[in-house]
Amino acid sequence: MKVIKQHLISSEVVNFDETGVRALGSLYWVHNASNSEFTYQSIDKKRGLEGIKTNEVSVVFKGIAVHDCWASYWNLENIKEHAVCCVHLLRELNGVIENEKVQSWASRFKQLLITIKQIKDVAIKRGKYSIEKHTLERIDKEYDSIMSLANIEFPPPQANIKQRRGRIRKGKTRALIERLIKFKKAICLFLRKFDVPYDNNQAERDIRNVKTKIKVSGCFRSKEGAQNYLTIMSFISTAKKHGIKAFEALNAAFTGNAGAILVKGSE
Repeated sequence: MKVIKQHLISSEVVNFDETGVRALGSLYWVHNASNSEFTYQSIDKKRGLEGIKTNEVSVVFKGIAVHDCWASYWNLENIKEHAVCCVHLLRELNGVIENEKVQSWASRFKQLLITIKQIKDVAIKRGKYSIEKHTLERIDKEYDSIMSLANIEFPPPQANIKQRRGRIRKGKTRALIERLIKFKKAICLFLRKFDVPYDNNQAERDIRNVKTKIKVSGCFRSKEGAQNYLTIMSFISTAKKHGIKAFEALNAAFTGNAGAILVKGSE
């Protein structure tokens, strides 16, 4: 696992995600750090920053972190840049479109996210490594225009004179608008840096085995057993990414050659 962690730590881009599981009759959280070549997963009682840090990769990695905008990831001080999963944003925008009929900004922003992905895809097919400056400026202008419209159609809540304590409730739609404004750079980073993905599907695929396991067995009997399972699956997942079959990888592990076979696969 040291080999896997070191490769992820030295990577330029790493995808992060987390999912809940049952162990010892309580809720635990599996924390995932991965990319197209390596997978590392750990388990902790907490979902937030303390739990994320137990993954170890997250506290040393200094590249670009791709995630679903979970607040705790923004508190990792070592991260150089953040990239937000646009597919998660599309899901939230669909919710606004379906439930808030008068929110025309949501439809415009959804179309913008789809359009800029198409722009990047076309550029890649043409063998380009960047988007033209005038195109980026046009997208930037449209982004700001949509957010201005959002502030008009769904303005911040006004303080209630009768309310004496607590923060003013914003609601999900207003909270989404403020995230889109605050994290504009992270949302559009995939367009400016071609090695940054549009979504966080890599992490979601890598963590899917945990949900399958829970559907079959229901829970883990102990935290140690859960971590052992995650260690094995992290190794197998990494091996498969290097074209190594699970049986071959496990055989290497049992004979003490786990690190060597991963290094060989990455050559």
